[in-house]
Amino acid sequence: MMTRTAKSTRLLAMLMAALVLFASLAACSNKEDNVTSSTTTVATSDNAPSTDGAATGATTENTPEAPALDEYGREIVSADLPDVRYDGETFTVHTRGNVEQYEWLAEEQTGDRLHDAIYTRNAAIEEKYGIDLVVIAEGTWSDYSSTTLPKIQASIRAGDGAYDLIAGYSSPFTNMVTTGMLYDLNTLKNINFDKPWWWQNFKQATEINGTNYFGLGALSLSAIYSMSCVLFNPEILSETNAGVDPYQLVLDGKWTWDKMTELSMYALSDLDGNAVFDTTDRYGMAFFNNANNTNQYIVGSGEVLTGRDADGNPIISVNQENMSDIIDKLIKMVHENESCYYGAEADIRKMFIDGKVLFHNYWLYYAQTQYAAQMDAYGILPTPKVSESQDNYHTWIQGGMHIYGIPVDVKNPERTSILTEAFAAETYASLLPQYYEVVLKNRYFKDEASSMMMDIMYDTVEFDFVRLFDGQIGILAATTGPITSKTNNFVSQIKATLKVGEKKLATMLAAVNKNITG
Repeated sequence: MMTRTAKSTRLLAMLMAALVLFASLAACSNKEDNVTSSTTTVATSDNAPSTDGAATGATTENTPEAPALDEYGREIVSADLPDVRYDGETFTVHTRGNVEQYEWLAEEQTGDRLHDAIYTRNAAIEEKYGIDLVVIAEGTWSDYSSTTLPKIQASIRAGDGAYDLIAGYSSPFTNMVTTGMLYDLNTLKNINFDKPWWWQNFKQATEINGTNYFGLGALSLSAIYSMSCVLFNPEILSETNAGVDPYQLVLDGKWTWDKMTELSMYALSDLDGNAVFDTTDRYGMAFFNNANNTNQYIVGSGEVLTGRDADGNPIISVNQENMSDIIDKLIKMVHENESCYYGAEADIRKMFIDGKVLFHNYWLYYAQTQYAAQMDAYGILPTPKVSESQDNYHTWIQGGMHIYGIPVDVKNPERTSILTEAFAAETYASLLPQYYEVVLKNRYFKDEASSMMMDIMYDTVEFDFVRLFDGQIGILAATTGPITSKTNNFVSQIKATLKVGEKKLATMLAAVNKNITG
């Protein structure tokens, strides 16, 4: 059983110190020790001797002082960067040109809280280091692989030095691991993955033979909205399942696939009375007719595709029996459950907005960009567990997020690493609080309990090497295809693709190792 205190404490100590996707470093809990920037604030204090024993005759002992905390309970951490300036020089960041540009692009203040926080973050680093930030925002989800990434690669091959930092679209950008075009971030001394503005969980999942070419953390606001979740309609829940508190189900570890199905059955209703169920009627849950929810629930089950060999290198490791059982359960829940609507994303979004779906499986992006403005209220829950015996909830991050890389043709790698770390630290200090605490919790989500659920989601994010690099390995379809086809042929499919996938993985690892030694 999980408790709110245990989860929140572990999250604030670990996740805000790991992914750093939340909260404010704008002020210490002691107002006399206010800080203005994580790039200049020291996070630790010396041990101080206790003076209590002087009055009592007891032995005086050294008692460590509690570390200084910000108002959200995070330890205040220094970036430990050199005191340097680069007067008149530019720092160029490449990012996508659609919604993800808001992680960087803010040329003037507009009154929008998040936008102005980006502007303030950028201005603070420009002033501190004497630089001019240049943001190149181009490309979208649809043309990144065909147009944007090849353009970036051509520039690096030519040695243009056009980009200091790349905010890459994660799914295709991972293909850069074999090209030799990115720095091994582990070799850049000013990139400190032990700091809370980097997500160590991601670093561990993506390491190859001690190298790491990508970073994920505070800079990637898109990782927040890419978190998978279950949105629900509180009015339908109250009407059809009176007295049920879904938040308490989560906290008690009882939020499971069976429980969601049970609650869904009571919500099913033929609203127009024509005995034909379609988009005009009400459903208990909705799944997309693509791989998104399939991935969400397989990851949510805790099943993984990756192991590590004796040398710590990634290998394909799938428990075929367990995965087949999970797929069986998913097929039943999605296709043999009359309370589930299975269809197009656009139809399901409209149905949820119109109050015709109780549980809506999605990710936070649409809560942020659409539902908050179009719905009076909604709740948020983590992806349910397969059963109560499952160790914990597990949260999938949809592949639209940015991951960060530094191209090998940068003119001054030390300067780039310093400024990258400085931007990450300042984002942790001043920008993430606006996004997580203000934008998502207080502005968009309609109740505090939903915010609690977000904390649990962040605390249970999972990364899987084979999933992240499936563009080069190619076995993921064996897990998602059976759900679409309604036929569990997973075992035969994985056997048919496993040897090819293992060869592709070996080729990929060999290319990385060649770049290391070459």
